[in-house]
Amino acid sequence: EKPDNQEKPEINDNNKPENQEKPDNQEEPDDQEKPEPSDNTTSEKKEVDFGLIVNNSGYKLNDSYITGINVNTSVSSFINSIKKQDALVDVSVLKNDVKLNDKDFIGTGTTIKLSKDEQNSSFEIVIYGDASGDGKINALDLLKVQKHILGLSKLNGSYLSAANSSKDKENIVNALDLLKIQKHIL
Repeated sequence: EKPDNQEKPEINDNNKPENQEKPDNQEEPDDQEKPEPSDNTTSEKKEVDFGLIVNNSGYKLNDSYITGINVNTSVSSFINSIKKQDALVDVSVLKNDVKLNDKDFIGTGTTIKLSKDEQNSSFEIVIYGDASGDGKINALDLLKVQKHILGLSKLNGSYLSAANSSKDKENIVNALDLLKIQKHIL
């Protein structure tokens, strides 16, 4: 016969004692799916954040455009800025699908292709005021913006964004943009 002073374990809804410890080798039943442990093998590749690399290089990524590049920036200077953030990133700089040389200037409309770990991303360059795409701000840009305002030759894409040198939110090219480009030239 059992003594009356011994406590009996409480029984829960599952008819299991609550204060009873389970043996170390016994596992709880799998009522819920558990995430599988992640093994960091080469089959799982971390997604490359190209936007972060661009932004940390001193440039800005807005939508699919890279901005914040100074006029007269060479291809090699741009590539070095990107590689300082991530040396393993492959950088291709193209204008009209033709690879530019290291000493060429980066201009509006230049395509930047970044790749790493079999991941790729492409961006277009916008240099505010460089409506011609030659990487400089000069009389040719002034002429392109004038023609756009008069409706003689419409700009589009990155060239339209570059012509908006006042960077107003409506992305409208007007006399203020013309004035800013003119002041830059003088």
